[in-house]
Amino acid sequence: MDEDVAAPGAPEPTDTVATGVASVDAVIDAVAAVDDQPLAEHAAVFTAAHETLRRALDDLDGLDDPAGSADASSTDPSTDPV
Repeated sequence: MDEDVAAPGAPEPTDTVATGVASVDAVIDAVAAVDDQPLAEHAAVFTAAHETLRRALDDLDGLDDPAGSADASSTDPSTDPV
């Protein structure tokens, strides 16, 4: 069987696109290169990718809150207990 033929229903390989966020682009590159690494190392690559992407999302969440706080109730006087 020819290894270059994709399985039925398998997604077509695509070129990677740069996001402009260095840490996210590094994750994309690392995941794209995982096939070149021993199978025993794949879980570590995916775990690191997950952690890096979570941090990137957390950083984006901070952009929406000018105070940089995830707990808006501490800055809203109407929510303070009496």
